[in-house]
Amino acid sequence: VVTGLLIESEKISIKDLTPIKVADSNLKLLESIKRPGMSAYELYSKGIEISNSDPTNAIVFFENAIKENPSYVEAFIRIGEMYNGLSNPKQAEMYFQKAKALLTDKDSNSNSAIDIQRGLGQSFLLFRKWDDALKCYSETKRIYNANNLSEMTVEYSYLTYLIGLTMFSKSKSPEGWSLMLKGKHNFEVMGLSNTLNYVSIVKELGLLERNKSKSFEYYKQAYSILNNIKMKISIIGWLVTTNYAWAHQFIGKTNEALVLFKESEDILISMGLNDSARHYELMIEISVCYYREIKDPCKGLEYGDRALAIYNTL
Repeated sequence: VVTGLLIESEKISIKDLTPIKVADSNLKLLESIKRPGMSAYELYSKGIEISNSDPTNAIVFFENAIKENPSYVEAFIRIGEMYNGLSNPKQAEMYFQKAKALLTDKDSNSNSAIDIQRGLGQSFLLFRKWDDALKCYSETKRIYNANNLSEMTVEYSYLTYLIGLTMFSKSKSPEGWSLMLKGKHNFEVMGLSNTLNYVSIVKELGLLERNKSKSFEYYKQAYSILNNIKMKISIIGWLVTTNYAWAHQFIGKTNEALVLFKESEDILISMGLNDSARHYELMIEISVCYYREIKDPCKGLEYGDRALAIYNTL
């Protein structure tokens, strides 16, 4: 399709503009690129379509796309991203490394190389391997600079936040906190406050903020945005809702916390993550709430039994 469009573009003549001429070598290069089979692309597209709302089944679609085309780099990358979102950095790293092995020298500054380095950085961040994460983010930044990417872009601004998050996580660095705030500010300047990336930044600021009232406001903002953009049925939606519940619990609003914890459970079930480790942890949280705060041992026991049942399936 691309080759045909380029050939047709050579026929277009516009006054005062030099006609487009595509070199034969470039046409041959396009024709030589291995394209994923249509069935592989369809499977990949379906995985993308449900990646936020149903990550487990999205992985299945990406895996099936790889079976159709074992060199489908983007499918490996997406699986890595899914596993990072599911807090399984070991699996995520394995898929990013598989994707990396498929790249050639000419791909060193490609979008795929960017996604791999950024994904590996997030895997190492989850592993608490701060220096390894920073190396990956540094390589991502090098590629951005090689491609002349402006700092006032979604990609660069989110990377600025990730570098800051890693630095702050490593040593409570004031510079790290400043970089996180800079990433957040850039999104606001670009008018991109109603995006999942922005929500992710605000959620993490809420988690790391020592002041309880400021932390609460960050979570409140993130939760409000998710409602506005109707993206609560997602991993980030679950994380924000659960953390917002904790924030209520920390300031003594236990009943409100319970409502949010139960909402978190609904999100997990909607995403097909019931009977998962996260579901187990959530049942423990609700059980403890009933025992310690509400003083309702019967309800506490009910949720404790549910936690035990999930645990036995893990």
